[in-house]
Amino acid sequence: MAMVIFIVGLMTGCFLNIVINKISWIVDNRDSPEKCINFMDSKKLKKYTKLKSGNIIVILISGLLFLISLLQIGLNVIFIKALVLDSILIVVSFTWYFKQYKRRY
Repeated sequence: MAMVIFIVGLMTGCFLNIVINKISWIVDNRDSPEKCINFMDSKKLKKYTKLKSGNIIVILISGLLFLISLLQIGLNVIFIKALVLDSILIVVSFTWYFKQYKRRY
């Protein structure tokens, strides 16, 4: 069961990378809303899903937090709440980190 939760955490981390990048991009280009509409173009989306150091860190932290949550809490309703909270904290902290240091991944 732990391995399944870890793999789900890794897959969630891949999705969170796209969310982090999308939020950072919208914040940077908030003056031009038409650019935000064209952001989800498939060519641009492929560019942002390539594995780079920032992406790998987010993916691994997501998987490890999901696994730690399972081992500490167990499999119940509070565990699901912890996963949602973990995901929100990852998005907020990494969006702030990449925005603060102007580092694009």
